Amino acid sequence: MGVRGLTGFINKNNIFSQYELSNGTVIVDGYNFLYSLYFDEEIDVKHGGEYSDFYKIFNDFISVLDTCKVKPIFIFDGGHVDERKFPTIKERFEKNLKRSLRIGQGADDDRCILPLFCSHTMIKLFNDLNVCAVWCDFESDPEIAKIANEYRCPVLSADSDFYIMDLPNGFINTSDFQWKTATRRGIKCKIYYRSEFCRRMDILKECVPLVAAFAGNDFNECQMRIGNAITFLKGKTSADTAVNQALKRVNRDVKDRMKREIMSSLSTYDIPETSSTLAYLKNPNAEMPESALYSNFPPWFIALYRKGGVNKDSVDVVLYQQRFLNHYVEDETDSCADNASLSLRKWQYGILAKESSIKEYFREADKLTHKMVTPNKTSVEGLCVPNLEDMQKLSLEEREDWFFNFLETKKGEYENMPAEFHLPIAAFKFWLKHCKPEREYAFALLSSWIVAVNGRKERGAEGMATYKNPYFNLRASHAFSQWQSILKHTIYLNQLLMSPIFECDVTVLYSGRMIFSHLEKGKKEIKAYLQENVPAFSESAKALYDVLKNLIE
Repeated sequence: MGVRGLTGFINKNNIFSQYELSNGTVIVDGYNFLYSLYFDEEIDVKHGGEYSDFYKIFNDFISVLDTCKVKPIFIFDGGHVDERKFPTIKERFEKNLKRSLRIGQGADDDRCILPLFCSHTMIKLFNDLNVCAVWCDFESDPEIAKIANEYRCPVLSADSDFYIMDLPNGFINTSDFQWKTATRRGIKCKIYYRSEFCRRMDILKECVPLVAAFAGNDFNECQMRIGNAITFLKGKTSADTAVNQALKRVNRDVKDRMKREIMSSLSTYDIPETSSTLAYLKNPNAEMPESALYSNFPPWFIALYRKGGVNKDSVDVVLYQQRFLNHYVEDETDSCADNASLSLRKWQYGILAKESSIKEYFREADKLTHKMVTPNKTSVEGLCVPNLEDMQKLSLEEREDWFFNFLETKKGEYENMPAEFHLPIAAFKFWLKHCKPEREYAFALLSSWIVAVNGRKERGAEGMATYKNPYFNLRASHAFSQWQSILKHTIYLNQLLMSPIFECDVTVLYSGRMIFSHLEKGKKEIKAYLQENVPAFSESAKALYDVLKNLIE
């Protein structure tokens, strides 16, 4: 979660060295880097995301690393096994919920919510470029440190926890990584070594985690900021001595609790002796040690999970029977956009859960709330929903049947349609049926989709050469948030069914600024543009137009 104030302290005191990264490996803190890259590039959030733009930026980043002969290994968090962090996760969710609602009301506060399909876009790029990426069982920070030490290379992240961890080969803060000005010689950056911090601050190596422990705890009359914690630890002969002296400053009635909290905080910086993530990197086919993940999921699921091929929320659903839903730029006077995909999640839980209900955390008005959701275990026809263990026993055709059953549509409707459009059109029809969006919203979505598939997003319709200051409508944003939620959970269902339906390209399915620009221009103008230009479109775009023309009339 990071140590508040530590990055500023490190920068203020220049506790780093100039460095040029080349001809080596770097371990990248996956989700942390994903957030940093999207927000640092100031890619649109308000209109629901720009996944094609994000793909291009990410591709540029990977190209730079390749030019400098740097091999990135992206490591991602898995489920939330650490119950100690649950209050922090909940608090952060509540804060971001309020900020996302303020964006819809005109606030310039869009560095808080990552658009829904950013991780899908990133996974597509990994697959396209064969980039190494692995999902951990649970918390990734200790695994990242273990892997970096094994590969004898630095870590790249904006998480200040890595200033605390024992990384002999250094830590590079994302903000100090000048990849855009790289040359063939390498990428200039600043690298931090904990040993230098200890030397400069006169602190024992074993006392460094106490900086985070003391700064992160409320010691009543001896509450410490980063600078105070470092001053207090100077010259201490051992960690035990430092802890005992700190506890003398605490009221007796809370001393035991404070000691437990300190020790708990220290344990978060321990680097494990063994790592299933590291073992997977070395040999994906090797037998793995027993763990909560391996004892609760079948091998086919874990193989996909490690590569991002199934959603990590599944771990929380199975092990903890809970799930946090998503943030959207939506209308707080209406129900949460994720309500639109509730029945799809019930089918997911029917596949994942044993018997218990799942606690979902979501928005109600402008507050965080939760409810218990009962899994769907039988179909309308009375058939039992297959579980994860059963899935490999089903034929491709049977899994396809389950998919179309879940989406409340008929398989025969898709026989003459290109396979790449089956999943998104099934999701689109589900959106029309359950959300009944304004016809103008549906037209704007479909027309932008056709233009994006054609590969002409930058130009778009005539007179729409730029989307820098696009039109915005909160009711439309709410409807498009419902669409993204439905599409997301359609993709997740397909994954749990071992992907019987062709995987869709999310980078062409949603371009927020273009959709709102089409909405502003109006159906008549965009329709005329399509009718005039479709003959010159790509074969894929023409095929999609033929499929959708009845829907956009």
